[in-house]
Amino acid sequence: MQQLVMHPDHESLFRALGLSSCSQISAHFAPLIAAAPKRPPRGQASVVATTLADTPVYYKQYDFRPASWRYFIRGSKARIEYRNNIAFEQMKIPSPSPMAYAEIRNPIGCLRRAFIITRSIPDAVPLPEYIKNFAPSPTTAEHRRRRNAIIAQLARALRTAHGHNFYHNDLHWRNILITHAEDAPEDSPKVWWIDCPRGRHDRSLFLRTHRMVKDLATLDRTASARCTRTERLRFLLIYLGTRPRSAAERNALRTLARRIVRYRHRRWRKARWVNARGVDYPNLNT
Repeated sequence: MQQLVMHPDHESLFRALGLSSCSQISAHFAPLIAAAPKRPPRGQASVVATTLADTPVYYKQYDFRPASWRYFIRGSKARIEYRNNIAFEQMKIPSPSPMAYAEIRNPIGCLRRAFIITRSIPDAVPLPEYIKNFAPSPTTAEHRRRRNAIIAQLARALRTAHGHNFYHNDLHWRNILITHAEDAPEDSPKVWWIDCPRGRHDRSLFLRTHRMVKDLATLDRTASARCTRTERLRFLLIYLGTRPRSAAERNALRTLARRIVRYRHRRWRKARWVNARGVDYPNLNT
């Protein structure tokens, strides 16, 4: 059983290249997958960068030998990532444009192979690499401007996603890319979200709160070592969309900060944290 879904904006490109079925697309990319230096573990993706009719693309393929029962009654990671990239487009969150995805199953419905094709992001740099090479410290005005731009974009994008009850569930720094915006000065970075096969909409009150803290804590896992406490507080304030003025609002902010740090410590015990009270943000009493 095979299912192939092409984005309407890119379907004509695949048709022109004679790629109109799962087997044709798999065969087209097979030499690149075979040339990969190392086969990934079962269930993890092989990723290659190439072009289709001068369009730069990423091809990500998941193989299961033997076929996996895990995805017997649910969509593959490729399907979920395709769906989530479309959701990002609708929410105006920069992300790779989805072009197509496919699932190949055995006769009883167990997943054998899945793949997704997205447009690549030219000249993009992973967030950890960008911070290390282009904005390592907030001590200079140029670096501080870049870091503040990234903080503001990340916080607003996450607030938008959570406002639509969407939760990334894997928002590590490695899943964030940085480019220079085309219509902005050279030192103005633009933030892109990538690799979201675990994201989902969730409207249940309890899980919604848990997933919100999880996304914030996942970002804070690396931020606790790479960013100042003031920068992390600024991120929270932009994410919340308001500056606390009353005692109740300050208490709510303090509670959120503690929950983030405690989740981070519980989930990643080797991650850097400061004290047993679980508070390593600036003084929130002022």
